[in-house]
Amino acid sequence: MRLKQALRLILLISCVMVLCSNTAYAYIDPATTSYIIQIVAGLFISLGVLAGTLSTKIRVFFLNLRINLMKRKIAREAARERKRNKNAQIAAAPAYPQSAGIALPVSKGAFLITDDRTFLQRLKLSAPVVGCFTFTFVLFGIFDLYVGNYKLFPFALKDIWLNVLLLALFVYLLIQIVFFLLKGRIFDILLSLLFGFLIAGYIQGNFLNLDFGQLTGDAISWQSYTTHALVNLAIWAGIAALPIVLRYFSRRVWKAVLTFLSVLLIGMQGVGLLSTISGSNVLSGASQTGKYLSQKGMYELSSNHNLIVIVLDRLDQRYIEEMLATDPTFYDRLDGFIQYTDYTSYYCRTFPSGVNLLTGALSMYDTPADRFFEKAWKQSSFLPDLRKAGYTTKLYMDRPYMYTKIEQISHVADNVVDGRIKIKTMPMLKKFLKLSAFRYAPHALKPSFYVSTVEFGQVVDVNREFPPHVTDDAAFYQRLQATGLSLKEDKKNFVYYHLNGMHDQILDENARRLPKGERGSIVMQMKACFKIVYDFLDQMKALGVYEDSTIIILGDHGKSMDKTNLDYAVRTGLFVKPKGAAGTPLVRSDAPVSQEQFCSTIIEQAGLDNSKYGATFFDIPKNADVVRRFYYRVDRPNRRYLEEFEIRGSAKDFNNWVKLREINIKYVHG
Repeated sequence: MRLKQALRLILLISCVMVLCSNTAYAYIDPATTSYIIQIVAGLFISLGVLAGTLSTKIRVFFLNLRINLMKRKIAREAARERKRNKNAQIAAAPAYPQSAGIALPVSKGAFLITDDRTFLQRLKLSAPVVGCFTFTFVLFGIFDLYVGNYKLFPFALKDIWLNVLLLALFVYLLIQIVFFLLKGRIFDILLSLLFGFLIAGYIQGNFLNLDFGQLTGDAISWQSYTTHALVNLAIWAGIAALPIVLRYFSRRVWKAVLTFLSVLLIGMQGVGLLSTISGSNVLSGASQTGKYLSQKGMYELSSNHNLIVIVLDRLDQRYIEEMLATDPTFYDRLDGFIQYTDYTSYYCRTFPSGVNLLTGALSMYDTPADRFFEKAWKQSSFLPDLRKAGYTTKLYMDRPYMYTKIEQISHVADNVVDGRIKIKTMPMLKKFLKLSAFRYAPHALKPSFYVSTVEFGQVVDVNREFPPHVTDDAAFYQRLQATGLSLKEDKKNFVYYHLNGMHDQILDENARRLPKGERGSIVMQMKACFKIVYDFLDQMKALGVYEDSTIIILGDHGKSMDKTNLDYAVRTGLFVKPKGAAGTPLVRSDAPVSQEQFCSTIIEQAGLDNSKYGATFFDIPKNADVVRRFYYRVDRPNRRYLEEFEIRGSAKDFNNWVKLREINIKYVHG
């Protein structure tokens, strides 16, 4: 009967979890990719076991009813007889003095380590629990995160799967060895705690996490969640303690629940993971192509003509103005530059804004990202026109925001080289374990396990002639100082640097990475970004190529909240130095320019016919009557969509932003 009650309780909990479930957020890609499939699989397994158990019970119930009643009557009579005999023995027993050599009572703590179960009986109990713990937090925790975000990582599944399996085996054996050495109540208590942590972590990772958005390196205001952290910790601890409570009331039910739920969770998560893998292209990983985007020629310029584009990711105009409020002369070193204070990008995120910048292609999230990238890079004439005019074209940017397959850009990027990306096994496993812990840990402990997307770039092995390119601003600046710019390009040169810029507040004002766990500020990060920029420009001046070069410093998008509809004006930073300009003060322009004029400006500065590309930045007067478009992505728990805006006049005034429609996002990317 107790087993039946436990199974009913499991079914009830499963139903409640389904009815109360919501999208789980808190990872590189915040969604738990397979939790719905897991719950459905769990319900089917539970119903199957419950149905089988109940049908058997019903068949034998009436046959055994009379026998059970007779057994109980006999047992009661036997108990009374044993009690009478025991009382008689106590009354007849002689009293022995303590000095007569009779053994003293057993220590009160002996019950903690005494056990009537054999080693194999304890192993049968611990094996499924330890196995489920390892499967959930190591195997499933790592593989599910990888599969759900495989386009973010610079390595393929086949590069990591064996190492992950070996790690899981090591963790399993390590924990199991501990239980090999335990017996009695100590064994039960520690196994209960392990199972409690397993259940609490599973529920946390699938149902209790807040929506932090993508872990792109932005600082999270943990202090704003103090109340939630305390409540969440209490819930987490309460769930973790339930197995100990269950063990106290019924050892039989405790054993059944631990075994059944452990097997059930392995089955649920296994089905979910297999379903996710089969529904993705994860098996055709990044490093299977035989080519990769490298650092080749990163600091090599041309003595002829250079077209330099430095993208500082998320360079919002408000950040620029915040810096000016602190230091009004901060940007004065940009001699020969024009600062456009009314510049707008097309989108609020790197995808698809970055690709639009270099190709002009627009995405309404209505086709898969792979197809969009393939079409955008193939049909664009911008980079091919530069290459026909004798320019090398080097692109230093990251998957998956700018491309998903190296073949998409290999015809336009001179820094694509033959080879395969290799990874550092131990750093990779440590970061995956930390990211898995971030998912399953209670909210109060999550700051200790925070991992950004950028950190996985540090597991790439760079010990080769042309290391793989991974966006890392501190490393970029360190190499710039160590190697320095050089004039090795005979051909004219177009180079596109996409830095993390204002996304990460993890650099000090000298562009050095802050100590682990420390966070900077907008002003400090801006100083770091322009520390890199100013040193780059100073080296160009020292080489004598500054004046004749065209240099554009801009953001691919501004700051976005992404969780609610847009209710403020978004402008992106833009600084342009035309060819032949140098030694003149920075000029500020309020001309209403947009990303639409980028390609035309570059083509015109290269001395080519830009008529098919339209107007340049320099062609737009201050009070021009232009209409600009802006697409703002909103990610709600139950709906993702684009807000399409038309900007009429100055983008500084949100009253000039007219919302035209909402476009449902069909294919999520980035």
